[in-house]
Amino acid sequence: MSPHELTARLLEPGERLAWDRAAARCPWKSFFSTGLWLEAHPKAWGALKVVGLFQNNELIAGAAFAVRRRLWQRVWTTHPLTPYAAFWIAESEGASPSRRESLHDAVVGALDRFLAAHADEALLRLDPRVRDARPFVRRGWEASARGTYLTDLDPAAEPLDAFENDARRQIAKARQAGIEVRQDPDWQGFSLRAQATLSRKGLSGRYPPGFLEQLGQALEAQGRGVLLSAFSSDGRPLASAVVVWEGDWATYLFGASMVEARGTGASSLLQAETLAYLRRLGAVRVYDWHGANTPAISQFKKNFNPRVADYLFLRKCYGLPTALAHALRGAVHRWKISRARGEP
Repeated sequence: MSPHELTARLLEPGERLAWDRAAARCPWKSFFSTGLWLEAHPKAWGALKVVGLFQNNELIAGAAFAVRRRLWQRVWTTHPLTPYAAFWIAESEGASPSRRESLHDAVVGALDRFLAAHADEALLRLDPRVRDARPFVRRGWEASARGTYLTDLDPAAEPLDAFENDARRQIAKARQAGIEVRQDPDWQGFSLRAQATLSRKGLSGRYPPGFLEQLGQALEAQGRGVLLSAFSSDGRPLASAVVVWEGDWATYLFGASMVEARGTGASSLLQAETLAYLRRLGAVRVYDWHGANTPAISQFKKNFNPRVADYLFLRKCYGLPTALAHALRGAVHRWKISRARGEP
């Protein structure tokens, strides 16, 4: 397949149904490629640009970006509070590996040409099931691996048997203290706790006003996600998790924890009950813990014995000025790290 057979253009909001229908044929179909997620995208994260890729006027692939300005640069990116990009390719049932590889190469080529005309820099975080970076690398994209944790969900298995001793101790401690996990309808309260958690941990990014409440209403209406919270014996929320799913793949999207939860085991019980909840759904087969790159957070997640999986982080600068600006930012970042380590 020649890449010249494909064309790319921005989709209109009225074409979201066609997007959903085509994206459902992607083997790594993701919650972040659904119209629900695109509708929830807050303007504060940047202008949403949804790119459709067509073959003979048929929509066969797509990618969505938050477009932001950095000085003179137009940056098309996967927003930091979104685990993975809305990037998908619909595949014909029974297509040979060779035809799939040709299709992926043609799609990336068409997307790259489109971005070259509209962006100064592009960044994508791809779903862990997208393993082949070659179509991007051949076109000058930088590709690096980031990590996440995955838990395979066996409905017949007893999850506690797989946990490390520390996780089991924390879970037992929480239960002895009367902490319970249940579905939480209070999205507004969660929004306040989630914002406070970001601030307390010094994490970049923020949730725009009303965003989490709007997302919660859509998730509940369509049955695509849930808010679970661990409550103390007197009914106070201690820790919360938003989990979303598409097909057989669930993702831990957002979370919150209160200072009072420290030492109670509430967060461990919350995750154990989240895994049990997903097992009861029946259709979900994999739980993506959304990241394994921050040492302190990774240590907590490791206690549940997930497996490590890589996902691709892709970046490309279009034009020399942007490439030089990126190189300068990288040099400053490395200098700051070396100073923090006390290196000469």
